[in-house]
Amino acid sequence: MAMCRIAPGCSTVEIAAGLERIWLRDLSYQHFEAHMITADERGVRLDVVTQIAPDDFYVTAAIVAETAWSATRGATG
Repeated sequence: MAMCRIAPGCSTVEIAAGLERIWLRDLSYQHFEAHMITADERGVRLDVVTQIAPDDFYVTAAIVAETAWSATRGATG
């Protein structure tokens, strides 16, 4: 899982499109990929799975872009 904070002024639509573009262009394997994007007022989440080749390993991941750091993570602001 990777987490990041959304820059002020970026919409969740822009963030979702950017995460999807990076996933498809730079991160997923060519043999197989699937992804799902969810968004709400707290941010955007991209859940993914990809496979390098037939009968080979799979990689799963989640990328979460939050509009603000949660107080439970100890961050301020």
